[in-house]
Amino acid sequence: MASQFSSLSLGQLCTELRKRNAKLSGRKKELIERLEAYDRNQNFNNCEELMPEFRMQIPATSCYKDVNTDMKMAPFDREKANAYMERFGVEFDQVVTSLYGDKFLLYLRMFSSEKLCYVNSSCRAEMKKKIDYVIDITFTKHGFVHEAQCECGSGEGPFGHCKHIRTVLYACVKFVQSREVKVESSCTQQLQSFHKSKKHTGSPVKARDLKIGGAEICNIADYDPRPSQFRNAANNKDHFYNTYAVKT
Repeated sequence: MASQFSSLSLGQLCTELRKRNAKLSGRKKELIERLEAYDRNQNFNNCEELMPEFRMQIPATSCYKDVNTDMKMAPFDREKANAYMERFGVEFDQVVTSLYGDKFLLYLRMFSSEKLCYVNSSCRAEMKKKIDYVIDITFTKHGFVHEAQCECGSGEGPFGHCKHIRTVLYACVKFVQSREVKVESSCTQQLQSFHKSKKHTGSPVKARDLKIGGAEICNIADYDPRPSQFRNAANNKDHFYNTYAVKT
């Protein structure tokens, strides 16, 4: 039997859970099961006090700058990335490399304080590209992951390890190695060609060789619209053909 909550969107499910003072993290299936459990227990008004969800302490948005070749990031490499991911049994799998290679990351920004290196990014959802999740990661000055969180259902901090977080970690490894990173190209970065005329790929066809809807083109008396002194001149032997179509 289908659940009464199965037709709700992720945002609507979170709203219903918030009314019940319930935990909001998890996949959509988990949120539906949580709502059903609250309904079965009629636990609407006597909800237990839950610990507030973890939220990283991050700098103001204005402090961040887009990464570029002149910026120095914490010495984060694949070895340190693997050390972090092995704790949760995950890795840089094909999904992660595809998200990075297909430019699912919208941007990659960084801010450095005396103790930590803050990285902020946004990644488009794999199945719904109109949805994007904000990711925050902090590194120690020695290049180890300090905290990580993502807005998606499975990216709760302080040690988030969802595919979006791993994609950002992969991008950080690439940036430290090559000083380059792949993010979604803006419209101003792409060469615009709408103002250029398109190349004509067709070839000219003589009127008498045209095929129009099953009709055959036949020649009748030649008619030359040029003045008589210019007709069939020695230096211009072109002829004008008046044609009409005869259905076959």
